[in-house]
Amino acid sequence: MKFAKLIYLLVLGAWLVDGHAESPWDEALRVDSTAALEAYWEFSSPPSTEAQMNLLRAGGTDNLNLVLEILVQEDGTVAARVIEASGNDAYDQAAILATEEFEYEPAAGNEQRRPVVAPFEWDHGR
Repeated sequence: MKFAKLIYLLVLGAWLVDGHAESPWDEALRVDSTAALEAYWEFSSPPSTEAQMNLLRAGGTDNLNLVLEILVQEDGTVAARVIEASGNDAYDQAAILATEEFEYEPAAGNEQRRPVVAPFEWDHGR
């Protein structure tokens, strides 16, 4: 029995490594702008003052542009990942943390709370 379980786990692991496991990012609807995102989700809550201050401190006096991809999940919370780094790792991390504090409410017509992926930009000092 242990041998059969080991074989099962090895086959399952190989299947997952080959990309057969879907991630929330892969399953979500993709839109090309935050304006298009608003057809599905309405922004309801900004990041905390502390997160905003950390972002300002990390950016300093530099002119920075960071492009993220955000995933608004079924519960209105946000996950974020870097698409184009700003060149300032501390700023990028602070921006991810601040972005992940955003909260959204479903827009009219999104009663099923469909997850959506959209680009999101942070411009600092411009």
